[in-house]
Amino acid sequence: MSHDEIESYKHACVTSTEKEIEAQEAERDSIKHMQVLYMQSKIGTIVSGVITGIIPGGMFVKDTTTHTEGYISLKRFGAAATFNEAHLTIVTPSRVYRLGEPVMARIDKVNTVKKFVDMILLPNAAR
Repeated sequence: MSHDEIESYKHACVTSTEKEIEAQEAERDSIKHMQVLYMQSKIGTIVSGVITGIIPGGMFVKDTTTHTEGYISLKRFGAAATFNEAHLTIVTPSRVYRLGEPVMARIDKVNTVKKFVDMILLPNAAR
């Protein structure tokens, strides 16, 4: 095989990989868009979820029924709530929230342009 043929195959492989990555991103974006559109009709609904991410500003919760991920701002936990970076937890006077834990939340707002679901934690709801 000549050097030009090898380079041609390398280019084809790189192009193919790039196109596959673009297709995967488009598919994920489309799914997220449809989930958010669906959740727009569910504002006020209480959902059962799992904590999937914790960041300094709050936590992400995935609804176990629709697999839609929403966000709960740390501000919604009250002034005494803190983010513990070392343990990736949110600490409140009554509870420590950890990745993978089940929680109950209410769908509060949906932004279809930003594809964002805002949730409110229901701390005393039994799961």
